Amino acid sequence: MTFRNLKLKQGDVVLQAKPCKNTTGHEKAKALPVERLRELGGIHPDQLAHYNGQECIFVVDTETTCEKGDNFGKPLIYDIGITIIIKSTGIPVAKASFIITDIFCDHKLMKSAFFTNRVFTDYPYILNMGLTNLVDYVTALDMMEALKVQYNVATFAAYNSDFDTRAFLATADFIEEKNSHGLCSFGLVDQIRCHKIAVLDLWALSCMTFMSSDAYKEQAFNHSWYTKGGKWATNAECANNYINNYVMGEDHCALSDSAIEAGIYRYCLTTQSDFNEVVNICLRGKGETWSYVNNQVMTAC
Repeated sequence: MTFRNLKLKQGDVVLQAKPCKNTTGHEKAKALPVERLRELGGIHPDQLAHYNGQECIFVVDTETTCEKGDNFGKPLIYDIGITIIIKSTGIPVAKASFIITDIFCDHKLMKSAFFTNRVFTDYPYILNMGLTNLVDYVTALDMMEALKVQYNVATFAAYNSDFDTRAFLATADFIEEKNSHGLCSFGLVDQIRCHKIAVLDLWALSCMTFMSSDAYKEQAFNHSWYTKGGKWATNAECANNYINNYVMGEDHCALSDSAIEAGIYRYCLTTQSDFNEVVNICLRGKGETWSYVNNQVMTAC
C-alpha cells in the first residue's frame, strides 16, 4: 500500500493523502480534524504518569482480518494497541502500538478486515504521524516482551479477552505455517498458550460490576442499548458511553480502543467496593458477561 502527496496543514485539519490507483473500491483517505488524530493516538503523553516500579497491566486491543471468512475462529492481527496501567490504581504510565506487516501488507488478507475502510482513512495518518511501529509480528512480540519486563507486567487484559488471546495464537500459527519456522512461539504467544500470564476479561469485569446495576440499565433503556435479540447491550462502546455520559462509537483502531478499555478498568476499580473479589473471579475464568447482566432483575421494577 503506497500513498503519495501526503500534505499536512497547521491548524484544524490535516489534508487528505491521495491513494494510488490500486486502491479502487475502498473508501479513500479523507481530511482528519486534529482532535481525531489525538484520539487515534490514545492517551495523551501529558496524561501518562511517572512509573515507579509498580506491578502493571497490559490493556490490549487488536484489530483483525482473516482467511476464508473466519474472523471469529481464526482472527489474524494487523493492529495491536497497548495501554500500560498500574494494577492498583488504573493510572496509565505508557502506551504502545504495532501495525503488523505480515498481515497489514497482504492485500488479499486485508480485504476481509472487519473495518477495511479504516485502512484507507485512519491508518495513513497513524503511520505518518509516528503513532505506531510498522513491524513484523516477531519484532512486535520482541518489543512487547521488553515492555512487559520494563513495566513489571503480570496481567493481560482486554474487553472480550477470549477473542484477543485467540487472535494472538492464530496469528502466530498462520505466520509460522506461512514461513515454515517457529519463530512466533515466544513472548506473549507462549505465555498465553501455556497460561504463564494472568488474563483478565474486562467484559466480564464490567458486566459483574456496573453493567448489572439499575443505573446502567436505566441509561441503556434511555439510549436503546439493546442487542438484536432484545437483551441489554454490554459491549465496550456502551460501557464507555455510560462511564463518560455521552454517546459515540469506538474508533476501531487498536491504540485508541485500548485507551478506552483502560478507562473502563479504572472506572470499575474506583467505583466498585467488591472490585478485587470480582477481579479474582474473572482471573479464574469464572466471570460472566451478557448473561449476568440480563439475569439481574432491576430493583426498581
